[in-house]
Amino acid sequence: MFNANENRRRLRSDPKWRRAELDRDNAARRARYPKHKIKISEQNHRSYVKHRTVRIANAVQYAKDHPKNPEKERLYQREYAMTPKRKSSRRKYLYGLTPEQYENMIINQGFKCAICGIHETAIKGKRRLCIDHCHTTGKVRGLLCPNCNLMLGTARDNPDYLREGAKYLETGGPVAMPAI
Repeated sequence: MFNANENRRRLRSDPKWRRAELDRDNAARRARYPKHKIKISEQNHRSYVKHRTVRIANAVQYAKDHPKNPEKERLYQREYAMTPKRKSSRRKYLYGLTPEQYENMIINQGFKCAICGIHETAIKGKRRLCIDHCHTTGKVRGLLCPNCNLMLGTARDNPDYLREGAKYLETGGPVAMPAI
């Protein structure tokens, strides 16, 4: 049997022994937990409450020592969001589109919005055409400029709202809205 100093030395120097020791400790914890679940939960809660003020004080002190630079954070977020890898993985996750499929859609639409026909290069800022999709089925419908995408989103993809809005614009006055 080793004493405490010898155990510490072995933990630092022998990775296999350290792994076996950790596995043994974890197995003992897992075996003990179901029997003492409530007691352990109460202990954790008491510790959380007891040290709450210390945690808050540490957070406040950290905020004082490390002031935020909003411009730097905004720049970092913008650069992170604009990386091609980030964009393509987000498109794949949200819409199931590979980068090749997205590029094919842009080419097929002639680099223009499917509704208003504005060219992608005429969009202000570093924005590209938005991926329009049905919110109930998730099916991708096409690519839209940010304004047209916002218009459809604000109308909650309801064609009746859009028709009534068009009538309102054409007549220049109020029109009875359809019942929801």
